[in-house]
Amino acid sequence: MVPHRPCQEKRFHDLYSNAMEGESLSKPKTGGSKKVFIDLAPFVTASAFQGIGRYLRELLGAFGKLDPAHWKDLEAVGLDTQSWPWKTVKIEELLKENGVPKVTAPIPAKSTWRHRMAGRYLKALGCACYHQPEPHHTPIFAGVPLVLSIHDIIPIEFPHLYSRKAPRIRLCINLALMKFRTLSASHIITGSQYVKEQLQRRFQVPPAKISVAYYGVDLNRFHPHTALEEERRVARDYNINGPYFLYVGTADPRKNLGFLLEAMAASQTEIPLLVAGRIHDLHRPQLQAKLQQLQLGNKVRFLGYVAEDDLPALYRHSLALLFPSLSEGFGLPVVEAMACGTPVVAFANSSIPEVAGDAAWLVPTNDLPAFVEAMKVLAVNHEKRQELVAKGLERAKVFTWENTARAVLSVYRRVLGLPQ
Repeated sequence: MVPHRPCQEKRFHDLYSNAMEGESLSKPKTGGSKKVFIDLAPFVTASAFQGIGRYLRELLGAFGKLDPAHWKDLEAVGLDTQSWPWKTVKIEELLKENGVPKVTAPIPAKSTWRHRMAGRYLKALGCACYHQPEPHHTPIFAGVPLVLSIHDIIPIEFPHLYSRKAPRIRLCINLALMKFRTLSASHIITGSQYVKEQLQRRFQVPPAKISVAYYGVDLNRFHPHTALEEERRVARDYNINGPYFLYVGTADPRKNLGFLLEAMAASQTEIPLLVAGRIHDLHRPQLQAKLQQLQLGNKVRFLGYVAEDDLPALYRHSLALLFPSLSEGFGLPVVEAMACGTPVVAFANSSIPEVAGDAAWLVPTNDLPAFVEAMKVLAVNHEKRQELVAKGLERAKVFTWENTARAVLSVYRRVLGLPQ
């Protein structure tokens, strides 16, 4: 059964109302500093439970850890675009003790014309550069230099997955929107070389206009060392008894969760699959029908949204992360699993080989026998698992959010004409 889990009641919008207007994240604060406004909408919209929300939370947390010398002549300011009139937000109000913003229930995104025609409002608030981490919220008129994070172009790669009735029309719309975004941006940030090359090839974006800032993993949270009490608590909270395979993500069509259910059935394994991620109501009937068709019974358990504090422990104690995505702009679960000492089975497509290197078991896309073989081997072959664990731990060290923050900060300085 695919459960429907209620979200937490507390919302970021409550915190916005208590935040001090005009406070900035960066340090030090000087009168001549140029302000970069960062849209905080992904904290409170549906993106909060997806990769974009994670990206923004970790990026801001890493900003706060950078040496003050990095912020010379520059400030980063949170912008609450979900209220009206817009206001700047004290980002420290949204941070937990370890510097990572909390995740709460989403609120409906406000996408009115006054938000799209943002120029005069941004200037009035003293904005020198606007960083939009959610491409769907790209303003029609920013009025100031626009830094745009483009995480992937998956709806353009796989239009049939997002519009079965009129995929060609949907594709034309998405192509036009992405072209507008690439033209509007003063500079574009991607999380992988793969996405950069896609933008160059499909939209003729000059290479100099795109910077790759690889996403990261917090090695203080995602690591292979587990406290006994934590292990017991997570096992109790999620009713875990014995070994399991793990999937982390949504049921978005490109995540290919249906393929994973087929792999579970074909493997004939008694080891259960735990699905950690928020399942949209739109996808529940299809998943339920697939489960019944394959007669998987209780071999697949849907945990719903998993608190970020619990996610590392789920990674650590799983036999392997199974990640059959059709395309990724980066693939955060791959790096997080490797950092926790967990082997990864994934497809050799999009950014995955670039990110995983030789530290994951990669198979051709939708190759069911090859995927099932990897599952079977990792379930019983301790030496193979340890080989991937060792490689994964070393590979994960390459990706840190501090490196991401430095690369993004370098883009701000470049766009504003400040010395690096």
